[in-house]
Parts: sequence; C-alpha cells; structure tokens
Amino acid sequence: MIAPELEALGRTFERIRDIPDFQPGDRIWWLYFREAVQHWLERHEDAGIRAAHDGVKAFPENLLDERTRWLALRAEVERLLSRQG
Repeated sequence: MIAPELEALGRTFERIRDIPDFQPGDRIWWLYFREAVQHWLERHEDAGIRAAHDGVKAFPENLLDERTRWLALRAEVERLLSRQG
C-alpha cells in the first residue's frame, strides 16, 4: 500500500511533469508541488529532495537561478517516484 503523502506527492508531480520548462506564469503549479514535497518531507527523509526543496522554500522568484532550482526539485522527486514504482 502506498503512503498517502507519497500518493499526494505523485498526483501533484503529475501536474508539472510534462511542463517542458519552468515559466514564471506557471509558478502556481510549482508552488503546489513545493507544498506536496514539504508534506512528504514531514514524514520522510531524503537528502537530495531536502536539498532541492531548501533551494525553493523561501522566495525563489527573487533568485537568478529560480528555474534551475525548480527543475532540480522536479528531478529529485522524479527519482524518488521512479524508485517507488
């Protein structure tokens, strides 16, 4: 049985998985994704996801490398979900 927080993370990941690149106009979907990652991290630990999440948890829109940070978080979650499947 899949943990509820992993299932929620997977559903949220599906919303951004096929977005080809980070665009500021799509930020709301990425913020929902960040929230799901945060909920998952409350019960689980993964150094790669934690580091990537830390990169976007506080006002990433003010950083020059915002795009890179969001894509890194997506890649780490994709890695996690591929191990689970």
